[in-house]
This record gives sequence, C-alpha cells and structure tokens, in this order.
Amino acid sequence: MGSPVAPVVANIWMEHFEQLAISTATTSIKLWKRYVDDVFCVIEGGEQEVKVCLAHLNNIHAKINFTYELENERTLPFLDVKILVRADGSLGHSVYRKSTHTDRYLQADSHHHPRQLNSVVTSLTNRAYDLCDEEHLQEELTHVMKVLRSNGYRIAKHKKKPTNRHRRCEVERQPAFMPYVRGVTDKVANILHKYAIKTVFTPFRKVSQVLRSPKDSFPLEKPGVYKVDFYTRALHLSGNNSTPSTIISAI
Repeated sequence: MGSPVAPVVANIWMEHFEQLAISTATTSIKLWKRYVDDVFCVIEGGEQEVKVCLAHLNNIHAKINFTYELENERTLPFLDVKILVRADGSLGHSVYRKSTHTDRYLQADSHHHPRQLNSVVTSLTNRAYDLCDEEHLQEELTHVMKVLRSNGYRIAKHKKKPTNRHRRCEVERQPAFMPYVRGVTDKVANILHKYAIKTVFTPFRKVSQVLRSPKDSFPLEKPGVYKVDFYTRALHLSGNNSTPSTIISAI
C-alpha cells in the first residue's frame, strides 16, 4: 500500500464505512465479519435480498465496490476456511482449497535445510488442527498424510497436535542470511543459535536468475527528467514523454 500508515487508515475508514452501511441497510444483515477486504455476511432472505444489499453497499462510495459469492451445496469459503451448513442449521468448518490446487509442495528430497522440510509437515498439520472442527479433523489429517507421501515425505502416522507452539523469548538480534550447504552451513547455524542469532537459509541461484530474459531491454526509453551537458551547450528536457534517447537526438 505504499506508506506503512496506509493499512491502518484504510481499516479505520472501512470501520466507518461498515457502520454506515449496516445502519442504513434495508435488508436484514444477521452477521457481518470482515478481514481486510473479505467479508463473511449472513443476510435474511434469498438471492434477491443479497443483490439489494450489494447495490446498497456499492452506492455508498464511488470507489468502493463489492462482489459476492453465494453458498454452493451448503458450503461457502472464507479465507482458508470452508464453512459448511449442517442439517440442523449449525455451522461446521474445515480447510478450504481451490479447485485448481495441485497439492504440490516442497519435495522431501530437495536440497533444503531439514528445518524447512519439517515446516511443510508442521504447517499442514497445524492448519488441520486450527481450521477443522472435530467432525472434519480426521478426514483432513488423512488427506494431509496422503499429500505428504506423494511429495516424498515418510510419515508413518498422523502427527499429534503440538502442545506448545510459542517459542521462548530471546534477545532480538539481526538474523544471519546464508546459502544452505548440507553439512556445512547447518553447523554454522548451530553455533549462531547458541548466541540467539537466527539463521535464514537462502537458495542458490534460481533458474530465473540463470536464464536471460527473452525481452529486449530499452534502458534509454524510460520517461523522466534528465540533464545533459555538451561542452558549452546545455539542454534540459522534462515531461512524461522525455527519454534519454529523445534528449540525445535533440542535441
């Protein structure tokens, strides 16, 4: 968003917007929960009432427009959570994945630090415990184990929920960045850990850094303000259409 203050100001404005929108709505809004720019809303009525509410929201401010997604087969995604409506009207929840999700993660035989490989297992497991209710937890854990095995991880059984996921407080120091070399930099990381220095392992040169860009570079075609001195003759051009090549040709 540019300035660090922008998210705070935007959130304050959205709170004002919500109070105005809900208090002046003609439809009955039973529930309104927002996270940044995603809203989970329950409206009394059918799709027609939803469209009326949407038109009301989009008429409040010219530069704030909403779109909507209705529940499909009694399910509706919100962020990473798939919310389900049970037969008795209560709500259940599990992990949401897009239809295009491929279940491809960091391969177990990749040349990465074991901590990074373990983070794949722990992050998927923790997400299952955090986002699933008891009814859907076992199903999600079974799916996680299947996905991990397909990515080369040797998982004998379901991992248990961690009892304590909060690290002890340490002296905040500047982290050390270094490329991961198995058997070398991991030993250096163990030494730095004794002094409360966090190690961040970076990959070697990526494929995108090795391959050249197929596009031709035109460094002199970018507009801006330039000043070129040519002996006793000086030419100063500025404007959106002034580029170094334009200036040079004008001299």
